[in-house]
Amino acid sequence: GRSVQLLLEVARAPRDRPLQRDRRLVVLGLREQVGRDDGRIGRLVFRYAWDDPSLEIVHVNDVCSCESASYLVQYDSVHGTWHHKVDQVDDASFTVDDKTVTFSQESDFTKVDWAGMGVDMVMECTGKFLKVKTLDPYFSECGVKRVVVSAPVKEPEALNVVLGCNHGLLKEEQKLVT
Repeated sequence: GRSVQLLLEVARAPRDRPLQRDRRLVVLGLREQVGRDDGRIGRLVFRYAWDDPSLEIVHVNDVCSCESASYLVQYDSVHGTWHHKVDQVDDASFTVDDKTVTFSQESDFTKVDWAGMGVDMVMECTGKFLKVKTLDPYFSECGVKRVVVSAPVKEPEALNVVLGCNHGLLKEEQKLVT
């Protein structure tokens, strides 16, 4: 729970001025590749972000089916059943409390129409993209303004935030944050 709260704190930063309600968010990696944590971080980010009034989840891109993704958001073997109602609509969307979240199953994230959905920020929870070079297409090709990665990107272009240590370094212009 604490690491997920930190990810959302990073998503909302900076705290020195009122938050804008128009931040549109995408969560990637509700279910990660075999050998990872079965996507628990992505699912928890989704759940926490859903209840944050400063963020709006508009899309999920994952390797699993929409049916699996919507089921995994609703039910978690450790954290239990989520208090919101999740229903799969079709292969390309599901609803949470009757609000539609679009879904894609695209392994190449540059093929997703982020700009067309008005996405400002991506929460990258797949654990696959840990180099600036592999994350740069979000900015250069997809038009995303900020990417928050759930795993450390150990390069100087990315700000690795540790709550209580260096979170004061986070600024609005910081595009890549872990």
